[in-house]
Amino acid sequence: MKNCKTNGLIWIANIASTPETGLEPKLLNTLSNLSSLEASILDTIFEEFEYKRKRIFERSINSKRSRFNNIDDINPNLVQITSKSIKEKFNLNDEFTTIYIDNLESLRLVRYEDPEIEIDNGYPEAALEEDKQGQKINVDIDVSASYIKSDDFNLTSYGKYFIKECKV
Repeated sequence: MKNCKTNGLIWIANIASTPETGLEPKLLNTLSNLSSLEASILDTIFEEFEYKRKRIFERSINSKRSRFNNIDDINPNLVQITSKSIKEKFNLNDEFTTIYIDNLESLRLVRYEDPEIEIDNGYPEAALEEDKQGQKINVDIDVSASYIKSDDFNLTSYGKYFIKECKV
């Protein structure tokens, strides 16, 4: 069996014949749930991941306090990919960009950035009240929070593993 998906991204024979791993049902299940466009998007995500990871490593080496001994020490969570880059590269509208990335997330290949929650420091108000049992303090705290969701995402460790196994 030659190329299973278009654009030469994934070869099912490579997964099935890898001596170290043998036939891995999870990889095959993931593969069977990818459309050819999603496979191309995943390939682009991996290229961007590798480029950005290399830049992070180079900046680290050039700094006086290098945090990484080699490029593989860089956690995939440190490399952020934007939905906008996928949207532009594949000429997709917002809805379809989200649909494709959501499916990659459901397969655990990518993970959206955690949302930011900003808590606005309100003001506490307290009043000393007296009732039959004695005195008590009634405190009213006025606090508000805003939820900011990002469309940016990261390649997961499994996503990185999946792509590497498929490209062998």
